[in-house]
Amino acid sequence: MRVRITPQKRKPQRNGFTLIELLVVISIIAVLASLVLPGVQQARATARRTQCLNNMRNIGVAMQTYATDHRGELPPLAGKDSIPDGTATPPPASWAVHILPYIEQRGLFDRLLDPSLRVAETLTALRSTNVEVYTCPDDPNDGANGAMSFVVNGGYVAADVWQSAGVTSRVHRFVWPSSGSAVPTDAINVNISAGTGVFFYEDDGITDFAPEGFSNSIDKITAGDGLSQTIMISENLDTRDFAGATGGFSSTSLGDLAFAVPAAGTTDTGGTNVSTITANGTAGGYGSGTPQTALQPNTAAVFPSAAGPPVVELGSINSQLGISTAGQSPRPSSLHTSSVNVIFGDGSGRNISENIDQTVYVNLVSSNGNRYGQRILSNDDY
Repeated sequence: MRVRITPQKRKPQRNGFTLIELLVVISIIAVLASLVLPGVQQARATARRTQCLNNMRNIGVAMQTYATDHRGELPPLAGKDSIPDGTATPPPASWAVHILPYIEQRGLFDRLLDPSLRVAETLTALRSTNVEVYTCPDDPNDGANGAMSFVVNGGYVAADVWQSAGVTSRVHRFVWPSSGSAVPTDAINVNISAGTGVFFYEDDGITDFAPEGFSNSIDKITAGDGLSQTIMISENLDTRDFAGATGGFSSTSLGDLAFAVPAAGTTDTGGTNVSTITANGTAGGYGSGTPQTALQPNTAAVFPSAAGPPVVELGSINSQLGISTAGQSPRPSSLHTSSVNVIFGDGSGRNISENIDQTVYVNLVSSNGNRYGQRILSNDDY
């Protein structure tokens, strides 16, 4: 007897995922992405901040090398050499033009200062050059004509010109409470003014300067507050791009070249633009009538109070970020998270919080504040 075996049918092989399996896989990928992507973005932000700081360090090294070649003197905010532009009064060269040979831009420096070397380029084209070391990757305008993301320490500036466009000279002419003279020609006023910062405009030939014509040097800063406690370079998103004859790295305007602390004062209307600094006890005021306390602010009067935001707050790190007028906001600013990169006089660089104590920040701006009333800082302060 033969037994007939009926072969079983094979079940069809499944070639895909079920809907539930697919949803599980998608959920796992979404969770992993939510964990990984913020870290990737943070790493990219850190890389951009590091590149920015490296560019600033190159500028700091260039400053040190310039000083070595000029018997310790630092370049002026603008002055010494001029850029021939066919006019009777060619614009003075900015600090950024002076250090071009020290950042491997000797050719650009030579052609800016010597018209005979301009073979194919116009002066406008030269001043529109984008120098990579002068820009921060986080600066939205880093590819613009003559773009400049970095500014130098211009010390204290009278509040009535701090936000003015096109200020190119005589913004440091102060009469401090130490003197009742109408024009700051005496040594006390000049030295106090010079101790507020690092870079100043070259003397324009007018005798009533304070401290225009003062040539700051590495040695003077060392003998003052010290290179490691004096900020030399910072960032500013609100410098102007080169357009026509203004803005860019070759600009001569304070708002494009420097950061500064606005100090309340009254500008003389007699044509000398001398500012009489308001005494301690008033918003924005400094000093109490003696040279020994000239640079020491009254904390309650200068910084946040019930009366509203005092003038000095305008000069704080990242103040009015995103709403300031380009060329009229000479204060440190950046898009790094709640902070800004700075280079100190000794060439060291670091990231400083926008929430730094304002008195500490002002002390770091001054180059000889210890002599005129400011307290001695420790590393823990900043």
